[in-house]
Amino acid sequence: MRAVKSLALVPVAILLTLSGSASAGGPAIRYAEGGFDVTSYTSTPYKQLPDGASLSHLSIVDRFHGDIQGDATAEAELFSRADGSTRDTGFIHVQGTLAGRSGGFVIETAGSFDGRNVSSVWTIVPGSGSGGLTGLRGKGTETAEKIGEEFVAKYRLGYYFE
Repeated sequence: MRAVKSLALVPVAILLTLSGSASAGGPAIRYAEGGFDVTSYTSTPYKQLPDGASLSHLSIVDRFHGDIQGDATAEAELFSRADGSTRDTGFIHVQGTLAGRSGGFVIETAGSFDGRNVSSVWTIVPGSGSGGLTGLRGKGTETAEKIGEEFVAKYRLGYYFE
């Protein structure tokens, strides 16, 4: 299994930090925890670069569990180095429930894979919430550790509603 494919085949963890606090007049931040499993994945290389590096487009379908329940589709661009490490950037559209509310939202993601660990920063795209998730905001990071050919990951999402 190539590192490029492994990066996208993870249930992912999100650790979030947000600026502002309820005591300073900012929003009351809540945290959601869980993970997700990749149910479908395709990687389409489109540019071979010098020294064994490459660019690829990823399309992924996920199933979220934990405090976020639902399905997601992701599209991302991936830069892969010859050593198997990567950088990626993309968007994830989540459709499901959070905090008893049903709807959808989009996460902007920027991450890396060092051959064993995945780490990404997530930001809920302002204005992307729909249905009961209208006004949803949040930030954070995802983490996952590669153990054998599998990834073990969890998420913690800091969020609030405008």
